[in-house]
Amino acid sequence: MLLCLFWKRANRLIGGSSLNSTPTPSLVARLVQVVLAHSAETCRTILRATASSLYTRAMEPWAHSKGMLAWNDDGDGFVMQVSTPNWPGSGSKQVPPRFNGNTLGCLTDHAGAPKNNVWVSQHFFASKLNKSDVIAVLKALQSASVVTANNSSRNSQSQIVKNGGPTEIQDLVRGLGKLSEDTTFTKSILSNGVQLISKPPQFHVPPWQMVSAILGRAPLTVATWLTGPRKMPDTEGTRPDCWDSALNDPGAVINAETGQWEGKSFGLAGGASADRNHAKIGVSTASESGKYAIFGDLNQEGALSEPCDVPQNTRGGLFFVLEDATLSANLRSLLGR
Repeated sequence: MLLCLFWKRANRLIGGSSLNSTPTPSLVARLVQVVLAHSAETCRTILRATASSLYTRAMEPWAHSKGMLAWNDDGDGFVMQVSTPNWPGSGSKQVPPRFNGNTLGCLTDHAGAPKNNVWVSQHFFASKLNKSDVIAVLKALQSASVVTANNSSRNSQSQIVKNGGPTEIQDLVRGLGKLSEDTTFTKSILSNGVQLISKPPQFHVPPWQMVSAILGRAPLTVATWLTGPRKMPDTEGTRPDCWDSALNDPGAVINAETGQWEGKSFGLAGGASADRNHAKIGVSTASESGKYAIFGDLNQEGALSEPCDVPQNTRGGLFFVLEDATLSANLRSLLGR
């Protein structure tokens, strides 16, 4: 299992070197280069992206997801979830990025203006998959309504994709790019024990309260793009009005607005400045509720009461949940809990 968490203040990584101080590609950029180098022979790639990605201006109700799924001819591979906009810029060596790049740091936006996609904090989560896991991830992506087309119309079939491998995987890939009709969450357990939760767009509930309820009312501390009029306040574990009978009551969900790493403090709220956060991570905060480390696609924003049909209640997305004592303890420390 590969886990990369980059926490950043100004142009310096906390706990590492600056992504912008060297021409050497970052670890995740090198991983993309490996996938693209072999995609013509053994690896198949799907990029899933959202509003600020190069090929995507897909707004609600499409999934608020970004990342990569790759597999070989046997169906084994990996999934990478990222919070970073404008990366990767392309999933094909034959179709290079027009503006955005396949690295991290200094890029340009759609109009060619300079842009740094790790100006604020981001998260990267990756996990090795077997064939059954790849199938489970594809079904979760389908339920969440991932899309990589520009202003996609309903039931469009346009992704940045190189399909192949086992027939059942190819069939699932061909089913992507359509708005899901699912009206409740799905949960599966991958072969390595990682829990995979998928929220479809028609499941109009606050995302992180949903995760808490699915994990048995686990109290959570979360760090997301917390800004704007729809940012969610801390909740104490009561059932919101925007809820669904498929869910039990949630536990408390608390927003972390500052964090620390090795004695260095940094901001975890959203906003257009260097000391801000765009990652979507969470951790359980009570030992009796499990030692959960959570990596998601969705922000802690939306509505707890009517009207419920507002972002991100109306967006699809995935959550990867690891039950690991060491990782969850480190995340609690990172989030100041």
